[in-house]
Amino acid sequence: MESTKNINNSLSSREAEVISLIAKGLSNKEIARALYLSVHTVITHTKNIYKKLNVNSRAEAAYEHLVRQEK
Repeated sequence: MESTKNINNSLSSREAEVISLIAKGLSNKEIARALYLSVHTVITHTKNIYKKLNVNSRAEAAYEHLVRQEK
């Protein structure tokens, strides 16, 4: 089983940008606009983030991101 540190390191730089914006409460459309991506691409990154962080919602992903930032 992967440790928390390994999971954090497994996020791509783009996924890290996306999770940061999710944690700020931005919608997929707002994230797409901010990062010059399609909404579909943001959704794909979000699904990958969920898998890597082992979560099932934006709220859980945001929480995990914020908790891991404090460490």
